[in-house]
Amino acid sequence: WHVLRVRSGLLLARALRRRLVFPRLMCGLDTWFAPHLGRIPFGNTLLPIQDCPADHVFRLDKMPEAWRPRETSFLTHPRFNHTAYENRARVDASVLSESAAQLLTALSEPAVASSLVVEVSHVPDVFWLARAASWPQQQPGGG
Repeated sequence: WHVLRVRSGLLLARALRRRLVFPRLMCGLDTWFAPHLGRIPFGNTLLPIQDCPADHVFRLDKMPEAWRPRETSFLTHPRFNHTAYENRARVDASVLSESAAQLLTALSEPAVASSLVVEVSHVPDVFWLARAASWPQQQPGGG
């Protein structure tokens, strides 16, 4: 589920020349450099981990810098422009999930494009929307 959300977010951010901020992630296991059974031995981490770091779920070191999303905590950092966040553009993608092109068009509207922060909710699987649009239409009768 996290992977689908992030994949769609990365594709949208890349198409719009923006940077993705990771959604809040929850982890069922702790991450450590040695074999373990989900919790670091002698650690006091309670599972599941709420708001877990993105590198617990994704190999950020393998992502190109231009694609690397910001951590969720980026939006609460003291040096972040909180006025920009309060004035963010909000797009509900559930009403735009007919095609990837329709979603990109809505996100390119001037009111949205001019916002420093754009919050997109109910994002469909953009990868499959785009892929379905590129497939040739099947003709009746197998043609």
